Amino acid sequence: MKLLFCYFFILINTGSFINYQDIEIQNYKNALSLIFNSSEFRDYSLVNKNYYISSEIIFFSNIEIYFKDELKNNDENVILENEIVKINEDLVKLNKHRCGKIKIFFSEQKNDVFFAEVFIHKKKNINYKDRPIFGSSKLYMFKVINKEVSIVVTKDIHYN
Repeated sequence: MKLLFCYFFILINTGSFINYQDIEIQNYKNALSLIFNSSEFRDYSLVNKNYYISSEIIFFSNIEIYFKDELKNNDENVILENEIVKINEDLVKLNKHRCGKIKIFFSEQKNDVFFAEVFIHKKKNINYKDRPIFGSSKLYMFKVINKEVSIVVTKDIHYN
């Protein structure tokens, strides 16, 4: 009887975890279409099929520091040396091709907010830690309200 209860408990918890993963991927997918339709993305003058979405999920706090006013966050945030929270291979399934000049990295989702960093890099598939030292990227802040994803604000970041 205990074994049956344990099996049932594991089955229920695994199902809710998978459901959360599906919602998270759907939010990223919805954000991707918003990125493609944004005027900031059109500045790249490339077709939207020339992109690569990384499987690396970036720590929320590493991008959050650029959006203190929008988040009304007065906490001291520390940029973590290891920028990657986890790898989610389901994100790679959103790619049309195996590589592209435009690189897109998503952050983890917290309190229905998440970010995306978009930049151009000539190498095929790079890790976030290998992003350009010089140049610029576009940061998108997204908010999920009633299961709908919307862009809150977009910022240009210049690396020097």
